[in-house]
Amino acid sequence: MAREQHVKAGDTLRLSAVIKGVPFPKVSWKKEDHEVSPKADIEITGVGSKLEIRNTVHEDGGIYSLTVENPAGSKTVSVKVVVLGNLFDVPFVLINKDELIRQCAFRVPGLIEGNEYKFRIKAVNIVGEGEPRELAETVLAKDILSPPEVNLDVTCRDLITVRVGQTIRITGKVKGRPDPEITWSKDGKVLVQEKRVEIVHDLPNVELQVKEAKRSDHGKYIIAAKNSCGHAQAFAIVNVLDRPGPCQNLKISYVTKDSCMIAWESPVDNGGSEITNYIVEYRQPNQRGWSIVSSDITKRLVKANLIENREYFFREDLQKPVLDLKLSGVLTVKAGDPIRIEAGVRGKPQPEVVWTKDKDATDLTRSPRISIETTSDTSKFVLTQSRRSDGGKYVITATNTAGSFVAYATVIVLDKPGPVRNLKVTDISSDRCTVTWEPPEDDGGCEIQNYILEKCESKRMVWSTYSSSVLTNYANVTRLIEGNEYIFRVRAENKMGTGPPTETHPIIAKTKYDRPGRPDPPEVTRVSKEEMTVVWNPPEYDGGKSITGYILEKKEKRSLRWVPVTKTAIPERRKKVTNLIPGHEYQFRVSAENEVGLGEPSLPSRPVVAKDPIGIVLLYTTVVCLFVFNVNRLLNCITIFLSVTSIVFQNREPDPPRKLEVTEITKNSATLGWLPPLRDGGSKIDGYIVSYKEDDQPADRWTEYSIVKDLSIVVAGLKEGKKYKFRVAARNAVGVSLPRETEGVFEIKEQLSK
Repeated sequence: MAREQHVKAGDTLRLSAVIKGVPFPKVSWKKEDHEVSPKADIEITGVGSKLEIRNTVHEDGGIYSLTVENPAGSKTVSVKVVVLGNLFDVPFVLINKDELIRQCAFRVPGLIEGNEYKFRIKAVNIVGEGEPRELAETVLAKDILSPPEVNLDVTCRDLITVRVGQTIRITGKVKGRPDPEITWSKDGKVLVQEKRVEIVHDLPNVELQVKEAKRSDHGKYIIAAKNSCGHAQAFAIVNVLDRPGPCQNLKISYVTKDSCMIAWESPVDNGGSEITNYIVEYRQPNQRGWSIVSSDITKRLVKANLIENREYFFREDLQKPVLDLKLSGVLTVKAGDPIRIEAGVRGKPQPEVVWTKDKDATDLTRSPRISIETTSDTSKFVLTQSRRSDGGKYVITATNTAGSFVAYATVIVLDKPGPVRNLKVTDISSDRCTVTWEPPEDDGGCEIQNYILEKCESKRMVWSTYSSSVLTNYANVTRLIEGNEYIFRVRAENKMGTGPPTETHPIIAKTKYDRPGRPDPPEVTRVSKEEMTVVWNPPEYDGGKSITGYILEKKEKRSLRWVPVTKTAIPERRKKVTNLIPGHEYQFRVSAENEVGLGEPSLPSRPVVAKDPIGIVLLYTTVVCLFVFNVNRLLNCITIFLSVTSIVFQNREPDPPRKLEVTEITKNSATLGWLPPLRDGGSKIDGYIVSYKEDDQPADRWTEYSIVKDLSIVVAGLKEGKKYKFRVAARNAVGVSLPRETEGVFEIKEQLSK
């Protein structure tokens, strides 16, 4: 329900809510903690409840609450109902409930945009409240929109001139509704708050300060304001005065016995103001001091008076480069933050500055994330969106004709740690295991504080935190449920956050021993009308523990329910089953048992009818010695006539194939291999029937793939990412054997080679 609902007087008030709960909750409506009006119609359905009041009046307004409750708990929701007549019927709401207003102005909060409001004011003294004074018209709650206006102060509109070392101040006012977004820039580059730059936005007042001004700070500063109604901007020109740079290309010409001509070029940087004059000096080889030729030269050419047969030096004032790295110790930044390094540069002539990293000669300016700005007295290096790999030693080299200077800046970029390594699960038992790992190769630049261990049941795929404060490189996990499959993952954590997780392969909570495998189908060796003798072989896999016994079960062919033959396990692999119903057809199956538990039952035996045999029926496996007097061959049997009775050697279907395995898996195929049956049923094996099915399909939904004569096959055309089961049955002239299934399921995916 909405928190507030308006309805016009005379209209119908409708409140509704969707209700969920098991069992379905008890529902009750109230108004102001009292029963609702008798004229209210309340309807409760299996999915919710409705309340309706027709022909509403002002008194129907108020706080309505709906409470639902069942044995699992209760919940209450409320809605404020306002019944509106004409505008003047709306009740006034007291705004300043806590205290009186002392001033003659007040800002009313909490208005809803688009709604119209009427206001009134009452004066209060010690006697009481006076008559209210109402505004004549209603007020529509909406923003007053206006485009930005930018006005710089008068002192900033013309040229702003400061000396090196002073502070540049640009002030002004910015107006606009809504409040504009303001940006400052210089020569097209956006300015941000830093050590020397301070930006103050206290609308409508704005101010930009650049402290300790340098010659490179001169230029055009622009302030731009933008909101949803438009944009505006203003600019100021700043000039920073400094001493001029060195003159260039000093040359001597027209040398005579008593004079020479000296010429030069103007400095690259005039210091922010026009050159007023030049000073020319000279010295003789045996002198250390310099003498002035002239100190009031306005041209770039002068004639020097010399003494015959003496040597003179005329040269520029050379200075070796010096770098003043404005960095104390190691610079540490968070990943994603910019790396800013600034160095003061001095030297004559102007040094050339080169930035490199870790003795790598690669030009750093090729990276789109790096910008280098070098002026006459500073060099700034900025790398945006820093990464962990950006840490290291940065080398700044300044070179001129007088020499070179090298400075170093060590940068550490802090980030979240990398993934842990060699994650393993060991010591698995029925209710616990041990998870071990190695620390991440990259700790993110700061110490690993702890590890976070999570576990997940494979069938639910919902991760839960087992421990968020593991201090060692291992953890003992307890309270596992036997037989459930689990996945674990571990993340390293430092002061910057948690790194990516590393997951284990699925493991099953069980002892290192297992239940026995499935035996082959049992065989019935002796039959009479009331009893049969059943024999069987042990399973190929005993689970790591000796077989302690077998459970033999029987059922009639048409029945679905299996019944144990005995109440306790059978220690031998043979059992005479008695009390059978003559003429009924029976099947048997057997399960092996060890200390861990009972294994899966075998496939059913062939149906056998409980009846006395006619003559003596021997399987092809029975060894007998006979004297044959008269023999007739009839298709699949040989009948030997004796004077006493007849013996029939009957061929049958082969046993299932043995040791079926999946030997190789690719992203769309699986290679199967197996051994021939132990017994071929007296007839040569003429082929093997290969079938498969997806794991999530019904148990009887098998797809026949092929019939082969070899003991291996590549099953192609499988779906990548799907899980499959496979089975193979042997075939001879009599029929098809029971199938042999693979143990477990196999996921079809590309296998990575080591």
